[in-house]
Amino acid sequence: MTNVRGGVYEIKNVETGLRYIGSSRNTDRRFRQHRTELARGTHRNERLQYSWNKRGENAFAFNVLA
Repeated sequence: MTNVRGGVYEIKNVETGLRYIGSSRNTDRRFRQHRTELARGTHRNERLQYSWNKRGENAFAFNVLA
């Protein structure tokens, strides 16, 4: 059985300090979904997508908060 970690997470723009907060039963899988959508330019959060497009993947940190 794999170790599935659920909880509250953030996607933080380390250059600006702005954060996207979410929750999931499986944060690892959700982070992969976010990265895939952002890389494809299809993320539903327009502000996060704009920031990702402008600053690039290396400007973001994915962290579990609780």
